Amino acid sequence: MKTTLRLLMAMAIASFFLWSCNTEDGGLSDIELIVSYYEGDDYMVLQTTSATIRSNRDISFGLSNYTDDITKVEVTRTTGGETVTCELTTNEGGVRYTYSDWPAADTDYTITVYAGAESVSFGPFEITVQSANQKVDGDVAMSDQNNDGNGYGSFFQSRHVGWGGGWTYANWRSLFADENPRIIDFAILSQAGDLKAVSPDDVASIHVFELLANDCGYMTTLFDLYTGPFDPENNPPSLAEIEALPTPSSTSVTVGEDVRFVYQTQDGKKGLIKIRDVVDTGTSIRFRTHYSCMQ
Repeated sequence: MKTTLRLLMAMAIASFFLWSCNTEDGGLSDIELIVSYYEGDDYMVLQTTSATIRSNRDISFGLSNYTDDITKVEVTRTTGGETVTCELTTNEGGVRYTYSDWPAADTDYTITVYAGAESVSFGPFEITVQSANQKVDGDVAMSDQNNDGNGYGSFFQSRHVGWGGGWTYANWRSLFADENPRIIDFAILSQAGDLKAVSPDDVASIHVFELLANDCGYMTTLFDLYTGPFDPENNPPSLAEIEALPTPSSTSVTVGEDVRFVYQTQDGKKGLIKIRDVVDTGTSIRFRTHYSCMQ
């Protein structure tokens, strides 16, 4: 995975920036933490307890010098006064030592490592998030049935673009969303025969994605149908016009051929979507998603 490779590179070239723990407990005595992020397209390792990033870039945390004594790792996030703690586990039930997040609003992070009854915390790290002041336009093939091999995924995202992550495709299969759940703007799934755009925190009630079983901290996205003058396929709005789109209010919306809808993530990112070329193959529904979205 790109995140793991990036963290290993950081450990090799920037070890003097590590956050260290030196306690008398053997399981925690040598634990170190790397916090890394992108400043534009430049890879950075955090040297203080705060940083400023753009809303289309991620921040990563990676532990080194851990041992089998470690029994649990947690990340605690506070955004807009709301605090959520997630245990970092692999899909096999083991301890996960790396974590990436895509904050689009100011967020504080604390990483806590446990060895039985002992624990040590790193942070809080205060991350200020600035708008990217950019939009993305395009279209992408998607499907209501996720396929992590060859095929189209059910997830849409607008953040992961350019070298600051290396992926420029708006479709985001669960293979890539694993360990990065908050990158997802929305999913398009079938429910009771209807094709629906669904908030990320409601996805699990409709469809089980095995790779996301242990991910935590999804945000809420709201939707509404759109009948205004803008069309991401033929008449895409400007960034200012996207920001001025009506504020949606529903956690899902039924979609189909030529349907347009506005969405807004919990941290304020808006987009205009149009569904085209809907085809029912008998085993899945495939379609193209035309988009004009804030990053």
